[in-house]
Amino acid sequence: MTSIYITWEQIEWNCKVIADKVRGQEFKNIYGIPRGGLIPAVIISHYLESKLPIITSFDQISNETLVVDDIVDSGMTWINMLRELRHRKVHPKIATLFYYLDSSAIPEFYSDIKEDKNLWFIFPWEQLSTSKYDKTVETLKLNKDNN
Repeated sequence: MTSIYITWEQIEWNCKVIADKVRGQEFKNIYGIPRGGLIPAVIISHYLESKLPIITSFDQISNETLVVDDIVDSGMTWINMLRELRHRKVHPKIATLFYYLDSSAIPEFYSDIKEDKNLWFIFPWEQLSTSKYDKTVETLKLNKDNN
């Protein structure tokens, strides 16, 4: 697998593209998927120049929430998250900086396409040693099983 280091300049550009795509939509808040979506969610909120609050609790996500992540790769994080939200009859809009075309999940908004499954993106807020899969899917499954 080849590692690709994404620069802050690329992140800024990608976040601006997302902000331009969602501008004019009616959102009440923005939620960044921990960990990768937190920073892009804040940057997008600044580009929107709005008073949209950043929410930090999964339970606060509503139909008027823009949910942000850095990448939709396999799609499993999104599928498990959306399954839980659909159970609550919540259907937020999904935005991601990078979207892998063979993903099991399709975001409403994305700024760039990852075409090669053999690429591993390292974001500026990560280190190579910490950029590996961070167990978000298991956390969502565990939370769902405990409810």
